[in-house]
Amino acid sequence: MASTKPTLAPRNCQLPSFASLAFTTIDIPMSLEYLKTASKKLYPNLVRELSVHITKKYDGNTKTFEQLDSWRSKDVPQILAERYRKSKDTTTYLEKKELVLLMDWKLAKGTFRPSLPKLIKSNEEDTVKEVTRSGFKIMLDYFKTLPDDFWDKLTANDRIEYSKTVRLALKKLGELKGIGPATASLLLSCLSDIYPRLAPPFFSDDSFLYFVVGDAARSEYKLRYSPKEYADEYLSVFFDIMHAHAKDGWTMTELERGAWSIGFYDANKETRMVELENPFTDKDVDWNKYRHDDTPAVKEKEEEEEEEEEEEKPKKKMRKTSKR
Repeated sequence: MASTKPTLAPRNCQLPSFASLAFTTIDIPMSLEYLKTASKKLYPNLVRELSVHITKKYDGNTKTFEQLDSWRSKDVPQILAERYRKSKDTTTYLEKKELVLLMDWKLAKGTFRPSLPKLIKSNEEDTVKEVTRSGFKIMLDYFKTLPDDFWDKLTANDRIEYSKTVRLALKKLGELKGIGPATASLLLSCLSDIYPRLAPPFFSDDSFLYFVVGDAARSEYKLRYSPKEYADEYLSVFFDIMHAHAKDGWTMTELERGAWSIGFYDANKETRMVELENPFTDKDVDWNKYRHDDTPAVKEKEEEEEEEEEEEKPKKKMRKTSKR
């Protein structure tokens, strides 16, 4: 495959938002339209409302949750991109303080696990830099080999190689205390200013439940937070969308953010988020459900499976009929 040099965003410069990206409106399924609305409008409102409910301050008592979210979404990717430049496009790394804050952000948005902050803080500074440097390098070296039209020409083998590389990176980052597949995916997602369209998505609870489990079983499903769930089940949905809508400007970060917003709001709209105005109206049918048959890639796959099943069915022998 041809080598592709990443396009880095200048320091203190944000990447294009949904408002500035040109999206084609032809053949985009409603699920994706809802995700676009959720990522652009619902997400910032949810973060603002959460910040009202979360009284804790972060980063030495200097940041509200809303400020912490802004730091994670904008500052961290820029910091990693700047370090990547300084390494002459070799790799990048996180410092221990940054790792601790990213864990704070993750636990504030999802399920709080009291043992994780202590485990994260028990890592040595040099170890954090060394392990994240190696884990990021695994993904970045792989991204360098991919062509600009990777998503447009995505093959079955591409899916396998991407998932395999992610697994290797997750395993390496998992050498740090307190880092499992979900947190490791969060770290990898922060490479979004280096390779905006290739950086993998964060393995967030509500996003996984929205994309993989479905509305009916969300409340009953128990996440295992395993590499298999992430690399085989979760990423598969993103591959389908990114391939089917390769020219529509999507990033996996935006898709994850939209899915998390819909899932989180739907689960909390009558409790913590009751004061938040729903951006969806009665006309937006099934705004909280993801249709797996929305993407052409999935439809083609299902049609192929149906054809294979037909071919495998034993053919009935034609009975000779007498003329009457």
